[in-house]
Amino acid sequence: MQPIVHTCKNCNNSFSGKYCNQCGEKVYNEKDKSVFHLFEEGLHFITHFDGTFFNTLKKIFTKPGQLSVDYCKGKRKTYFKPLSLFLFLVIVYLLFPVFEGLNMKLYYHTHHVLYGKYAMRESSEVMIQKHLTDEQLTTLFQQKSEKSSKFLLLILLPLTALFFWLLTFKKKNIFLTKWCFPQR
Repeated sequence: MQPIVHTCKNCNNSFSGKYCNQCGEKVYNEKDKSVFHLFEEGLHFITHFDGTFFNTLKKIFTKPGQLSVDYCKGKRKTYFKPLSLFLFLVIVYLLFPVFEGLNMKLYYHTHHVLYGKYAMRESSEVMIQKHLTDEQLTTLFQQKSEKSSKFLLLILLPLTALFFWLLTFKKKNIFLTKWCFPQR
């Protein structure tokens, strides 16, 4: 039985085996799509960090869509792994309280275009009920929102992922096989 010859999607080199002998690009298979592989990647992220991170950031800021296109076409070796990048950014967000994210100030809520009037009305009611000044309410709101915003992030991310997974449940296999893992 002759070995299967692959054409590398990164450098167009013909080779056999699991990795391109010229650039090191991996040939992806069904195992790479499994949930177990997702956990393996998470463990790898915690224990390894390579130089492709800065190349990925540069591509994201200079040509935002190109990273996704290249990744789905099979050009993965030159980029930081998407799951690893996501986990890294979540860890940075959780470790550094400088980023507001879901931890918005009371001012932004009370002056929001859609629900600002409602937030202002509710804030006024709380100030009257608890005999608070505007500064005291702002400080109290900030203290409580710092604690709850990061917890909300950990809840909202999986729920959003579940929502989009359910939304594209029947279409996901078509996308994966057609774009990310085309037949050779």
